[in-house]
Amino acid sequence: MSKDGRRILIVDDDFDFAESVSDILEMSGHDVVTVHSGEAAIECFRTESFDLALIDVQMPGKNGVESFLEICAIQPRVHAVIMTGYSVPGLLDTAFLHGALGVLKKPLDIPKLIEYVEQPPQPQTALIVDDDSDFCDCLHTMLQNKGIISKIALNADAALRIIRAPGMIDVLLLDLKMHPVDGAALYQEIKKLGVSFKTLIITAHGDLAVEAMKGDEDMRALDVFPKPVDLDAIIKKMEMNTTMDPQ
Repeated sequence: MSKDGRRILIVDDDFDFAESVSDILEMSGHDVVTVHSGEAAIECFRTESFDLALIDVQMPGKNGVESFLEICAIQPRVHAVIMTGYSVPGLLDTAFLHGALGVLKKPLDIPKLIEYVEQPPQPQTALIVDDDSDFCDCLHTMLQNKGIISKIALNADAALRIIRAPGMIDVLLLDLKMHPVDGAALYQEIKKLGVSFKTLIITAHGDLAVEAMKGDEDMRALDVFPKPVDLDAIIKKMEMNTTMDPQ
C-alpha cells in the first residue's frame, strides 16, 4: 500500500464482485478488507477503523442500510458509500439522512468508484434541528448536493442524543420555534453538556431570535439566517474557522 492509500472495507455477499473491487482498489495502492455480510461488517467496526466503507444494499440477514446505521452507532463519523443493483429509494433516503456520502450503481462506474475512494474526508457534519420534516429534508438535500454531510433531529430529545455522541457534529443548524421544547431552551441544555461546535440559528420568526438573545450573551454571538434560507450564505459561514462554543 502506498503511503497515501486509504483503508477500505468492502461489504458484499457476492464473493466474486467483492474480490474484483478489492483487486482494483489494491492496484491503486489502498489497503482493502472484504466481508460478505452486514453482521461481519459491524463486527469489523467494533475492533478496527476504516477510512471508507463500500456497502451493498441487498444482502441476506441485515441489509446494507441496516448495517450502516449500526456502524454509525459504533463510529459516528464513518464515511460510507452505498452500492446497489436495484431501485431502493426508501432505503437510500434513510442512508442519506444518516450521512452516507453517496450511491454507486452496479455495474460500478470504476472512475466514479476511484473518485469516491480518493476524495478527502468530508470536513464537516451538520445537524439540522427543526420540527418541520419537509424543511429538514429539503435542507438536507441542498447540503448533500454541496457535498456536506448532514443529520436530522425533529425535536430536542433527538438532537441531544446525537450531540452526546463524541465527535458527532461540527455545525448545529438550529430552529427556534419548535414543540414541545423550543430552540432557545435546547440551546441552554446543549451548553450544559460542555460541547463545542459552531451554531447557526435558522428561523422564520426573527422576533423570537431577538427575544431569545436578550437574556443570553452567548446567543447574541450567534448568526441568524431567515427562512427561506440563503444556502450559499450558510455554507460560507459554516466554512469559517471560528467556532461558536455553547460552553
